[in-house]
Amino acid sequence: LPPLRRLGGPERVPAADAGPWWSTPVARSVLLAAGTGVLLAGLELRRPVLLALLVLAGGGAALVALRSVTPAGTLRARRGVPTGVVLRFLLCGAYFGSEAFLPLGLVELRGMSATEAGLGLSAGAIAWVLGAAWQGRADVRWSGRSRAVPIGAGFAVLLVGIVVMALGILVDATPSLTAVAGWAIGGAGMGIAFNAATTDTMEQAPADRQGEASGAMQLAQTLAVAVLSGLGGAAVALSDAHGSSVAAALMATFTLTAVLAGAGGLMARRIRAEAV
Repeated sequence: LPPLRRLGGPERVPAADAGPWWSTPVARSVLLAAGTGVLLAGLELRRPVLLALLVLAGGGAALVALRSVTPAGTLRARRGVPTGVVLRFLLCGAYFGSEAFLPLGLVELRGMSATEAGLGLSAGAIAWVLGAAWQGRADVRWSGRSRAVPIGAGFAVLLVGIVVMALGILVDATPSLTAVAGWAIGGAGMGIAFNAATTDTMEQAPADRQGEASGAMQLAQTLAVAVLSGLGGAAVALSDAHGSSVAAALMATFTLTAVLAGAGGLMARRIRAEAV
């Protein structure tokens, strides 16, 4: 610990230049958390008017705050680091938003036990590790050039995995293990794209802003998991309230996560500040 004292602390901003308290990063972070909480709470309501009001109010507050706590241009997916943050949101939304409802589909619709459904999750995790290992070796071989290619390929593989998994859960004519195989495919895509996108984003961040870039990507990941889980949970609750099957809710959820994966694949070439 004593050597850490020599590092010094951050430069202090004069009080006159710090701006009002509500514009500080801490205040904006609190607003983001509160807005997201209101949005997620609204999704659990069954009264359409109140649901819409809370979702709009919470979502609006979260977007205002998000603009202040992420790199400039993130909401417009500007080339470079901002796109890297957006890709993290899309990637984690597609992957974790699907993974959260895989056990539900396997147990409720395909009759698997909770243990068997858990093994399906393990298949995705193992494939993620293998995909990341392959991408790491390929990155060394290509000297880090054109990472947009593995990022786009990873999103495409993840999209295929989501589609195959959804078919294995929602179509009775397919073997239930099809869903497990699909999730293994999705995990491989996640491993490829996650590694490549993270490395490229951090390389482009200035040395004195790498902490900001890393924090923004982690924030995007956490937000994606919360929002997609909330949307999926709301779909399940809504289908139950209207007497629909779980299959309808899962179809809507997997359709949304597939769209996120497709959008990420189309956006992959924007990872570099200049066209590649």
